[in-house]
Amino acid sequence: MSIVGYGVTIALIIGITYAFDRLLTVPRVAKWLRDAQLAKLEGIWAQRISLTARRFSIGLIQYDSESNSWEYCGVGFDDNFKAAATWHTFSLGYKRAKRTWHFDGIACILTKKDVQTEVAPTLRIPRGTVDKLMGRVSDIGADGRRHIFDIEEMKRISISTTFKGDLSSTDTICYLSPEQVKELLTEAKLLA
Repeated sequence: MSIVGYGVTIALIIGITYAFDRLLTVPRVAKWLRDAQLAKLEGIWAQRISLTARRFSIGLIQYDSESNSWEYCGVGFDDNFKAAATWHTFSLGYKRAKRTWHFDGIACILTKKDVQTEVAPTLRIPRGTVDKLMGRVSDIGADGRRHIFDIEEMKRISISTTFKGDLSSTDTICYLSPEQVKELLTEAKLLA
């Protein structure tokens, strides 16, 4: 191969490397290139948990381009379907062999002023379909003790065109009426 051929080859390698590096800075492309399976989990999820004070919640799995990380956040509801807690966590990593996705962050109990706890949810990703998940949450409560509860069932929510609420963030989910929350949980078949 001639010197010109080597030069062209090197220029192509540099160009491809540069283009790939630029693609990683585009959030929608970056998440797919990093892990297409996790990108399939992005969306809005209705959840039934084993915590008696807040049996139901609505969670979001989304890619945060500012932190270049996946986040799992949401709102827990009391027995009257009013917002009672929020959580905001970021991905620590996905373990392929165990099919578990680990998060860490904070939760705020809305019914008790200024109460924040540390939470570490772990989601179990089944083989095949990704419209139903399960998991477990470790919560270091305000009392300093660790509490464990299960995410018994986590189902993807398909939003109907007639739904009037905003589900784009935990802030907006907190403002859903109890009727809107029940509508979403019924749609996900978590309420009878």
